[in-house]
Amino acid sequence: MKKIIAITLFFVALFIIAELTGIRSNFTIKYIQSIFLNNILISSAIFITLFTIANLLQIPGWIFLVASISALGKVHGATLTYLAANISCLISFLIVGKLGDNALRQVDNNYAKKLLSNLDQAPLKSMVTLRIIFQTFPPINYALALSGVSVKNYILACIIGLPVPIMILTVFSDYFFKRFL
Repeated sequence: MKKIIAITLFFVALFIIAELTGIRSNFTIKYIQSIFLNNILISSAIFITLFTIANLLQIPGWIFLVASISALGKVHGATLTYLAANISCLISFLIVGKLGDNALRQVDNNYAKKLLSNLDQAPLKSMVTLRIIFQTFPPINYALALSGVSVKNYILACIIGLPVPIMILTVFSDYFFKRFL
């Protein structure tokens, strides 16, 4: 339980710092689009790094998808976002897993035990479903990292589950462009 509290406090502190410094408000579609104006390789590496940092700061991944599609087109933008999303999820899983190990397994709560039991019975299916519904939602990453699931199953679930929401958002990206740009 101490590990869960420590991790929660760490990410709450990170979130508060990002809010107070204004970092979160700087992550806009226009800002992310601007990173592609230079070298595409360097820009892609910066994009992946920013996506990863933003995911840790609770900034939604769809902002990056819309920005990359508007800068690179639907196919290249969605592909880059898919790569960034997988890397981001893996990095957050590894960081939180290192900090908290399998701390959720130590929680003495029937509801938590039932959820973990479902995850144990069909880990890949459960995690793919979570990815399709919640995409790169950081609290899901953290919970899975603390649940004791294997890195192999986790990344496989990301690889399998993330294309669906990315494709759906890509198809509807024109709506996002009109609404947010």
